[in-house]
Amino acid sequence: MKKKLLVVGDSFMHPDPEYAGQHWSEMLPDYEISMFSQSGSSNGMIANQFFEGLELNPDAAVIGFTASDRIEFKLEARPEDARNNNSWITGSHAALNSVQKIAADYYATAVCQDMQFFKNLLLARSLLLTLEKKKIPFAYTCNLLFNHLDDQEGQAQVDKYLGEFEQHRCPTNLATYPNWKASPGFHTDDPEWQTRFAHEVHTILKIIP
Repeated sequence: MKKKLLVVGDSFMHPDPEYAGQHWSEMLPDYEISMFSQSGSSNGMIANQFFEGLELNPDAAVIGFTASDRIEFKLEARPEDARNNNSWITGSHAALNSVQKIAADYYATAVCQDMQFFKNLLLARSLLLTLEKKKIPFAYTCNLLFNHLDDQEGQAQVDKYLGEFEQHRCPTNLATYPNWKASPGFHTDDPEWQTRFAHEVHTILKIIP
């Protein structure tokens, strides 16, 4: 029987059905994938995906975090949004109504980015600590949470709050891919990047309990 792998995150962590077999999550034949990631998610939405997914008692987990400036809005009920983790959208979503767009724009200009980064790092830390406490093998990537690799101050913050989980971090950050594209939906269409990330996930989950 295959082990159950929980995957949470935003679009980088979610396969695109029009590009079957090209996403890293489709390159792990040893696992049955429980795909909870959702395009455009905030880290709050990712936390919701995470705790919903834990109810399935996964054998392992992969988390991809996202940008700290995404805020959530309640999604107006639609038939295609039946799953609980489709209850919200963020400021990056095309389905925002006019009031939500104004709020998202205002938030982007008025919010303290440093405080948002700090809060999102602590949220990320809480998920990783939960997995550690439950003794669930896991791998993670910062993705859009921190993809400015020349930002030494930001790197120091990441090291401070997430550094103890370094052995679980995938060396490849898919959100640093230089030729980002809207399509496929997972943005990083280079087979080498996807294959490498899949290999890193497999190696981390196999070696680190």
